[in-house]
Amino acid sequence: MDISGMKSVNAWLSEVLQDEAIGIAEWDSNGLKTGKDTAYRWYSDWCKNQGEYRAHAKNSWVREIKKIFGALVDTKYVESRDATYLKFATLEACRAAFQIYVGNPAKLGGIDTVAQLRTVERPHQYHPVDSSVPHQHENPERPKITTAAGVG
Repeated sequence: MDISGMKSVNAWLSEVLQDEAIGIAEWDSNGLKTGKDTAYRWYSDWCKNQGEYRAHAKNSWVREIKKIFGALVDTKYVESRDATYLKFATLEACRAAFQIYVGNPAKLGGIDTVAQLRTVERPHQYHPVDSSVPHQHENPERPKITTAAGVG
């Protein structure tokens, strides 16, 4: 992908998705998790090395990542008291979201990509549905009321 003319965050993310890593943290089948401060240093250093890009402030950088990936990234993931992480969904889902964001969904197979994004596992929100376990809003003690048509 031609990164000339892109914002620094977009250009950096294009390379990150191509390299399949942020620094030494690599994507695996579950996604990618890396320290937020570490990732920002990689981004900031990348901008300096490119010469033509100025790094955004850290808060602005995080907002831009969230805007691009939405639910595919958890920007507030905490494993320990003193470290906050970026936790991304799968590489394929992140690549698809990025391509759609920058306006190139045709490269990914068109409309099917959008459908795939709607069903992809989210890094912090995905919970498999088990019909034998009542949903939080259902009262397991209360029987379902059915109408004459059999609908509850």
